[in-house]
Amino acid sequence: MLENALKRLVRQNFVNPCQAPENLKTILDTIAELRARILSYKHFGNVPTYMALVIASIEDLSRLVSELIATCPYGKGKKRKSNRTKESEVNNLIKSIEEMLSKLRFYYSSKTTGTDIEDTISDSILKEFKSWYEEHITRLSVTGISGRGKQTCIFPFMNIDKYISNIADNAWFKRNILKKLDQFVPEAGHKKNCDKKRRNYRLKGFRPNNRKVIVPGRTLDAPVRMIQCKECGKIFSVLPSFISREKHYSVDLIGKALEGILLRGVCIRYAQELMELTGNPIKSKQTIFNWLKWIGTFHPATLLERAGVSSKGYFQEDEGFQKEPDLRTYIVAMVDSKSQVVWHIDYIDHVGEGDLYKSFDEFAEKISFKVIGVTKDKWQASTNALKNLFDNLWIGYCHRHCLQKFKKALEAYRNETKISGKKSKELYEMFNRVLSESTHGTNMEVKIEMLLKNEESIQSSNI
Repeated sequence: MLENALKRLVRQNFVNPCQAPENLKTILDTIAELRARILSYKHFGNVPTYMALVIASIEDLSRLVSELIATCPYGKGKKRKSNRTKESEVNNLIKSIEEMLSKLRFYYSSKTTGTDIEDTISDSILKEFKSWYEEHITRLSVTGISGRGKQTCIFPFMNIDKYISNIADNAWFKRNILKKLDQFVPEAGHKKNCDKKRRNYRLKGFRPNNRKVIVPGRTLDAPVRMIQCKECGKIFSVLPSFISREKHYSVDLIGKALEGILLRGVCIRYAQELMELTGNPIKSKQTIFNWLKWIGTFHPATLLERAGVSSKGYFQEDEGFQKEPDLRTYIVAMVDSKSQVVWHIDYIDHVGEGDLYKSFDEFAEKISFKVIGVTKDKWQASTNALKNLFDNLWIGYCHRHCLQKFKKALEAYRNETKISGKKSKELYEMFNRVLSESTHGTNMEVKIEMLLKNEESIQSSNI
């Protein structure tokens, strides 16, 4: 089914099959090899582990084929399909694949198959199939199948006027950008045999056409530099960070619209009207929806690192329960203590140590600095996960929950003893002062004990 869908795609989009992109041919080869492996290992069809790998392989391949149908380029002489037609084809393909997989899950579920065969099967067979799956299908899923973006690197640079005035200067570009560019060049854009340690880049002129970008107050006609890897010969386009790939508006304007929606809670229509007031009107609300979808595909740390934002390594961490029908879901976040910038936010099913460790590990892989300290509540699972992941981590416990509980206890004490509001406020300020001045747990206990003794002596003297 997937193979027929790809062959039909080639017939509809290209006069000559040789014009089809390399990734399409790679997926066809992967489908053929997967079919051969399924036939070779068909005797293990009752083994749940084997069937889980087969189902996962088909699911990933169907997703890649669907993505290719939606994004595949067109060859000369072929008519371009409408987005509605492509969406209909993708939906029909997904529906057919899901019906097939649901039958597989029904007949080969863990409830209907035993584990005797799985216990006696050679581990090497399952291991070999799994390694092939990770090498071929998972790699395709990570690198993407459209091929767009692999040859583009974005470096942190937000000064528009300085960029326009200096981009034609080869010496300036080599001195300020080319030397620091290696960390921003996408790994997937290089050839497989390219030695990372020996990589170096040379200038390769400019793109044939300049990028037209809408920036605050004007439309910019920006030249785009190109560089070439000396090791593998691949050519990359180099964009400053104020230009978004495949977006007509600059990052600054997109950020202002999204800031209003995501941080201030304004509606889409109001955000569109605000853009009109700035002199940069948006023709359709769909543009804003596309921005929201685009920004949601990136991890916050990835966006911040690409934009050249840095942190001193001190964060505030917390988990929040989200009310949803028949679900227990949580949001975990890490925010810079000084700037209040969100560096990590994740959506997880449980707040156990294992789930939190995976979430924090994803964050750690995307940052280039060391996490030095974290302020948090006393949830032990997150404390253990952070300590296991980050070496020599300083952990401080926030006073928010403690002060909230003290307020409730103080209110009950006031109702019971009939103390005045002024006295209640004094007790709260004294306790808050102890918390802020304490350097560690033992020091806080000593201060509280001294505070209680002072109160007892004052009451006894009044009597």
